[in-house]
Amino acid sequence: MGSCSSGGKSGATGAVHTDPKMENFISKYRVRIIGDKLGADNYITKHPEDAEYLRSHKQEIIDYIKNKEIAEKKRIEARKAKIQSIKGLKEIEAAESAWYRYNEQSSQFIYKGGYGKAPEKPTVTINEMYKKYPRAAAYREAEKWESSSNYTKSAFGREAKEQIINGKSYKAAIAKMKKDWKEYTEKHMWD
Repeated sequence: MGSCSSGGKSGATGAVHTDPKMENFISKYRVRIIGDKLGADNYITKHPEDAEYLRSHKQEIIDYIKNKEIAEKKRIEARKAKIQSIKGLKEIEAAESAWYRYNEQSSQFIYKGGYGKAPEKPTVTINEMYKKYPRAAAYREAEKWESSSNYTKSAFGREAKEQIINGKSYKAAIAKMKKDWKEYTEKHMWD
């Protein structure tokens, strides 16, 4: 297979320097860490030079896989931090949750004939929260679109959500999301 020189070392940014040969090797044989050993598909036995490479470069491959895993965890944590830094998102989610509980409890109250104490209405409306925290409201709207069962609408929502997470204009992201969907539905109206 040849030597893979980068070893998957992380730089200052936490990004892994990927080695295409190493990536191909790991993917081709589905190489994975099992305890302190490496596992690979049996298919590797048909290629003795690759089986030998796996044995002779065990630690390098383990380091490469572990460094990729560490970098991926850092990327996920950084993304979570960006989402958590959206001002008002927790408050909007709490308001939505409170209204959901209220509606569920109200339905049960009515179903049971209205006996007992009626549930208390939440003190804040979701629309008030949306006006107070427009970026967070845009994030929630894009997130709802992303949950659509229509894969194209979902893709437009995901794209808008990523733009909002990464600090782009939430107004532009939502406008583009809606524009793209409108154009798509008009183009495919008679499909």
